[in-house]
Amino acid sequence: MTEKLTLKTSLLPLSTLELGGLSLDQISEQLAAKRAAAPVLFTRFPCILSLPERASARFSLPEIMELCEQHGILLIGATGQVNDWRDDIQVLRLAEFTGTNDTSASYSKQEPDVEERALVIHQGNVRSGQQLYSKGDLIVIGNINPGADVVAERDIHVYGHAQGRMIAGVSDYEEAIITGHHLAPELISIAGHYHTVDSLPHDISNGFTIVQLNDHKLDYISGH
Repeated sequence: MTEKLTLKTSLLPLSTLELGGLSLDQISEQLAAKRAAAPVLFTRFPCILSLPERASARFSLPEIMELCEQHGILLIGATGQVNDWRDDIQVLRLAEFTGTNDTSASYSKQEPDVEERALVIHQGNVRSGQQLYSKGDLIVIGNINPGADVVAERDIHVYGHAQGRMIAGVSDYEEAIITGHHLAPELISIAGHYHTVDSLPHDISNGFTIVQLNDHKLDYISGH
């Protein structure tokens, strides 16, 4: 039987890096802070670069690609004002995502108080070496084994034993919370503030626990 090449359309989640009017030094500083908050995530992390108008940019495309690589981000394509940068995009062999990730026009008409919030639900155990990531909230219905990572830009809720690394609020969202029964994580973090298993303030492995930031410190609320 002859093998056939198959080309399928998929809906893989891709993050978009928006730089605004930041300088190279400011970009480097903020990327370093985000990487420190979630070092496992920033390991050849694929991203699409949202390009501003070239006249307003404070960087060249090769400069920003090199900077991103230094901080563990792998740029695979570009969106936004791609016409201004097309020569560089072609030289650097970036894919063009036109009309897919430039949401400034479509979202400008939405009510300002309405928040779209992504949700990822994982059913089953998270194995050692496995990583889950959500651009919004993350719900795990199962155990998180040692050596596993669950990462979310907003909240993390676990229905099972948690022994891996739990990292919430990675987009500097300080209102994020982590909830679950039987929490015994190797690392627990919200918006860059973290405790390791050796520095947890008290035993939270039994009963239900809510973890939140209070005055820039992790606060644990336990119940039964």
